[in-house]
Amino acid sequence: MTAKLNNFIVLTCLAPNWVRIFAVFLFASSIAIAGEGLPLLRGGKSDYTIVISQGATESEKYAAEEFQRFFAEASGQKLEISSNPGKKENLIFIGNSPELSQVMPELKLILLEAEESVVATKGSSLILAGGPGRGTLYAVYSFLDEFMGCRWYSSDFHHVPKRKELFIPALKVKRNPTFAYREVYIHSAIDPDWAARNRLNSALTPLQEKHGGQVRFGVFVHSFFTFVPPTKFFAEHPEWYSEIEGK
Repeated sequence: MTAKLNNFIVLTCLAPNWVRIFAVFLFASSIAIAGEGLPLLRGGKSDYTIVISQGATESEKYAAEEFQRFFAEASGQKLEISSNPGKKENLIFIGNSPELSQVMPELKLILLEAEESVVATKGSSLILAGGPGRGTLYAVYSFLDEFMGCRWYSSDFHHVPKRKELFIPALKVKRNPTFAYREVYIHSAIDPDWAARNRLNSALTPLQEKHGGQVRFGVFVHSFFTFVPPTKFFAEHPEWYSEIEGK
C-alpha cells in the first residue's frame, strides 16, 4: 500500500491540475470501495440497526429519530431503532447504553461535558454519543453534516444528498463547542428543530427537553440599566447616559 501511495503522489505531482483533481478523486473512491471502514450503505441497502438504551433520555431518543429520518431521506432505507439488539452485528449506538459499554468500555460518557460529543467506530459498530445534555444530539448532527452532507439552510429548507453507498473510515473524534452560548438572530432560529440541527442553544429559542433544553444567563441585551442603574450613578456621572431632547 505504501509503494502504491508513493507512486500515486509522484505521478499526480507531475500531472496538470485537472488530472491531479481527478486522480485524487479516483484514489479516494478506491479506498472506500475497497471496504476500509464501515459500509453503512452498500448498493442502496443497509443491514445496520440503531441502538438506544431502554432508559434513554428524551434527547437521546430524539437523536435516534433524527438519524433515522435523515438516513432514510438520503438512502431510502429506514433503519430499525432497537433497545434490545440481542446478538446482532452492524450496530449504530446512539447515546449511552449497556451494549455500548460492552463494545467500547474505554468510553466514559459520564466524564464528558453536557455538549461534548464523540463520533467513533469500533469493529463493525458506529458510535454517536456524548455528554448528558445535548452531546449525543450533536454527535448525530455532526455525523449527518460531515459524512452525509446534510444541510439545514433555513427552518423550511434543507438539503440531503441522495446516495447508494456510504463508507465510514475508522475514526474517533471528540468535540466540545468553543462558545457556551450560540445564537443567530434570524427568523429560522426561532424554530427549535432548526436551531438544534445547527447546534444553537439560545434562550430565545423554545428548545424542549428533547433538544437538550436551553442555556440561560442572568441578563440578555438591553441590560445597561441593570449593571449601571441611573438611580445610583446618574447624579455623579450623567455623561454615562444617553441624551434625551439634548439633555
